[in-house]
Amino acid sequence: MEKILVSGDSWSNPKYKSRMNPEYKNVMTWSDMLKGDVTNISINGQDNVSIINNALWSIYTNKPDRVILALSCWSRYSTPNYRMNPLFLFNVAVKKKSNPDYEYDKKEYTRMLRHLAGMMDTTIEDVDDVYGFVIHFVKNYIPMFVYNTSLALMNIINVCDHLKIKLHIFQTFSAFSCAVDKNDNRVAFEKELISSDLFLDLWDSNADLIGYPWIPSAGGFTADSILNSKEDILGKGDGHPNQNGHRKIGEWFNASYTDYKI
Repeated sequence: MEKILVSGDSWSNPKYKSRMNPEYKNVMTWSDMLKGDVTNISINGQDNVSIINNALWSIYTNKPDRVILALSCWSRYSTPNYRMNPLFLFNVAVKKKSNPDYEYDKKEYTRMLRHLAGMMDTTIEDVDDVYGFVIHFVKNYIPMFVYNTSLALMNIINVCDHLKIKLHIFQTFSAFSCAVDKNDNRVAFEKELISSDLFLDLWDSNADLIGYPWIPSAGGFTADSILNSKEDILGKGDGHPNQNGHRKIGEWFNASYTDYKI
């Protein structure tokens, strides 16, 4: 039986627990629909580089025949260990602007904002508009998002090619799709993505990049494009696939590779 390694974030994690829907429990995920001996190392909150690096480490430990990477939102930066998540700050700032009484985790918000201020080499007192501050940070770090992920992808593509391991890569959802008031950042991000020589070099790789270049404006698509938000996504603003959603993603993947039949 073929040994398959799956690396991703909460969209692929069989042990995912919803804070907004605590009664929900994954019975199956899309990776359960793969035909083979599956090792799933997906971890909640992982950014793309961590997803890839975890797979690289596991390749030499588990010696799989096939590796499947389910990348997370390209715009998520520094989410490992939740040091700082710009999308959390961004969403809180947007909601605070429209509703001063908005309830949020003030301790976490302050901690992340101070971490962000440190990365921007400024002080919290210098920031009058948190919303604008986060926008400024995200736009200035977009080239780093693209560069770091592209470089990590090049690494695992070359490693798998050297070891004769089959490799499939797709993206679960679009950049900034989980952010409120996101259009300006998404446009800036997509421009950087399709103008990056390093990212465009991935087109010439031997890897199967499903939906490449993963942005609708450039003719690509992501896994969430096949889902219906009312039927396939958990409610109460959770944003993760339910059992029906996982089945659709599994069917979509299997349809792309005929050696995976349910």
